[in-house]
Amino acid sequence: MYLIIAYHGKGKNEVEKDLNLLWGRIRGFTKIRLIRHIYCFQAVRDEERANALIIINYKGAAAKPQYSSGNVRNNIAVSQTHHRVDYWFYVRNSSQKKEA
Repeated sequence: MYLIIAYHGKGKNEVEKDLNLLWGRIRGFTKIRLIRHIYCFQAVRDEERANALIIINYKGAAAKPQYSSGNVRNNIAVSQTHHRVDYWFYVRNSSQKKEA
């Protein structure tokens, strides 16, 4: 299974906060999944813009799967053979104003 994360942001302070939050979520994700590979491509330009592409290849089953049915072996086998791609896209433009 794959998780693909794409981020584009503008604004120095906003980008720093976004990337810290994003990496925090990735750390949380890696604690509950068996990770095979992480590929990361990140570019920061002019200290105001950033682009990141992160691809995480992970096993479908959690490190310690919790199933309510007694058929755990079959559930794990199905989740490991099923290939799925999840996408997380983040775009921030510093000219956008948030409304309260």
